[in-house]
Amino acid sequence: MTAANTSAPQFVILFGAPGAGKGTQATLLAEQRGWVQLSTGDMLRKAVAEQTPLGKQAESIMAAGQLVPDDIITNVVTAHIETNPLQLGYLLDGFPRTVEQAQGLQEWLEKKGYKVNALIVLDVDEQKLIDRLLGRRACANCGKGYHTSTGVPKACTQCGEEQITARKDDNITTIQERLQIYHKQTTPVLDYYASRLAVAHIPADTTIEEVKDAIAAVLPL
Repeated sequence: MTAANTSAPQFVILFGAPGAGKGTQATLLAEQRGWVQLSTGDMLRKAVAEQTPLGKQAESIMAAGQLVPDDIITNVVTAHIETNPLQLGYLLDGFPRTVEQAQGLQEWLEKKGYKVNALIVLDVDEQKLIDRLLGRRACANCGKGYHTSTGVPKACTQCGEEQITARKDDNITTIQERLQIYHKQTTPVLDYYASRLAVAHIPADTTIEEVKDAIAAVLPL
């Protein structure tokens, strides 16, 4: 194993079920600390759009209606980090999702002399998660998000687009399936990391600011 690099960037994993607020908090942390936010969904779409070798692999697999294998997901993440070197830190937004992905990430980090510095789990009551997901809306043009609980404007406040709709997968059947997959995959991943570092659980059914403050208490500047 390579010795830990004292000037190494921070690697923080944000975990949580769909709707827990991982993306929101990762964005806030990235802006506050100047870190890079890494979302597997965004990176996969970018790799496919740019037709990188990994992107072409993933595209053919997804076109066949199959799940992208763990090794490809891990390679997409690590390749993205290697093309964005010399960063202060990286926020892994919902990755790794399986033990196999966690093992692949661990092997890559050890080769680089890096480590996972913190794993933060955003805990939200399942019914609240469902309510959050069912109420999500997004601008069809720029993607700006809204929620029915706080009011959805007639036109996007960012670009003026009038079509503001729910995501196709934000329906009760799909949401319940996603939650089942999350619970099945996540528990083993948390067990994997529990023997390697302290796992911090943050109650995330409060306000965005309160969750941000709770995370800051775990990750002091």
